[in-house]
Amino acid sequence: MGLEAYAACFVLNDEGVLLGRIYRSDLRAGRGPTAADAMRPGPSTYRPDVTARDMLARMREHKLHTAPVTTSDGKLVGLVRRRDLVRAVEPERQRSSSKSP
Repeated sequence: MGLEAYAACFVLNDEGVLLGRIYRSDLRAGRGPTAADAMRPGPSTYRPDVTARDMLARMREHKLHTAPVTTSDGKLVGLVRRRDLVRAVEPERQRSSSKSP
């Protein structure tokens, strides 16, 4: 998958702390000229210890396709895609429902 598949990118400071998110639509709308001007500050983040099931539920509730994972001090450690969580959680749900009488 190429980078064109992503609709957003994250803005970090020199210490790797997540500052904001820039959507492709923001760039097309001419927001800028700097990342600080174009970004939407303070995106919702998740901690590494949240379960996949809880994260998926929250992402569905807020209609998020991607979610950044950060440490408690805001350092970005990863990005989770909702479709990957669905693949991880849904087979588990199917196995548990097939065990029911």
